[in-house]
Amino acid sequence: MFVICLLFVNFLLVESNYYDLAEAESYFNEFIIAHNKQYVNEREKFTRFLIFSENLKEINRKNAESTHAVYGITQFSDLTNEEFLKYATGLNGVGVPKCSASISEVNSSIIAPDSFDWRTEKVVSPVKDQKTCGSCWAFAATGAVESQYAIKHKTIQEVSEQQLIDCDQRSSGCDGTNSLENPLLYFMENGAMAEKDYPYESKDNKCRFEKEKVKVTVKGCTNLKVDKDEEKLKNLLHQNGPTMIAVDAIPLKHHRGGILKDCKSNTVNHAVLLVGYGSENGIPYWILKNSWGRYWGEDGFIRIQRGNNCLNSMLVAPVLPIVD
Repeated sequence: MFVICLLFVNFLLVESNYYDLAEAESYFNEFIIAHNKQYVNEREKFTRFLIFSENLKEINRKNAESTHAVYGITQFSDLTNEEFLKYATGLNGVGVPKCSASISEVNSSIIAPDSFDWRTEKVVSPVKDQKTCGSCWAFAATGAVESQYAIKHKTIQEVSEQQLIDCDQRSSGCDGTNSLENPLLYFMENGAMAEKDYPYESKDNKCRFEKEKVKVTVKGCTNLKVDKDEEKLKNLLHQNGPTMIAVDAIPLKHHRGGILKDCKSNTVNHAVLLVGYGSENGIPYWILKNSWGRYWGEDGFIRIQRGNNCLNSMLVAPVLPIVD
């Protein structure tokens, strides 16, 4: 009886994540309402519908192939992959390490547990939404600064992404940056204003930095040298706190939940915050905080398989800020 019930549940899961292409127009109309989409004319709307329909096919294919992740309609379902990368990412490479300090050795006296999540320590700030600006790099940087500040001061102080977009001359605002360290170097030179004093606009604007309103001082940054050793990264994450890291965003576009095991790309184009690790049903995973709002993924987070360099290059350039 248990086996029959289990098979029935699995059948329901498969069915619930399959989109009948004959109903594509109905799904599209629901999508427009759910995500408040506005198109300039009927021609653009029809073009978006065609893209949406192709994305439904891709979602069905991924669900048919996946055993541990679930894919579905997201806010990006009317975008081509090229448009998605332009509007929802923002990391144009990682360059050479720029931080003056680095950590390569693990403190052997501190044993990392089998699972650990910095969210349970109340040092991870709420998930935010970069919207249609290539500013993932700014959100990863502020998330890291906010977590390091919370670890040190036992309170979360949200800092401004818009300040980085408008004022960081090493980066290119909504057109992205070529280094995870660039926003941290800016904060080191100027300090970080509060989010409430310099709120997010999802567009480039003139710099309106006010020194007297700096809330967090960043005194340095550290590159974590892990050489694609995930066990070392696990220990350094546990010992030092959430870290900025580079990933490929394409496998994340339609993700709704479960453990992502799509590990076919050597490309990195998106900055996120690594906040924990664990395992489920024998599958080890990393926990990443994204910047696509809390309705994407698992409340704005995603679990990615750990132990096989998933996404291949996800161990590129982990970076930590050092705050006062």
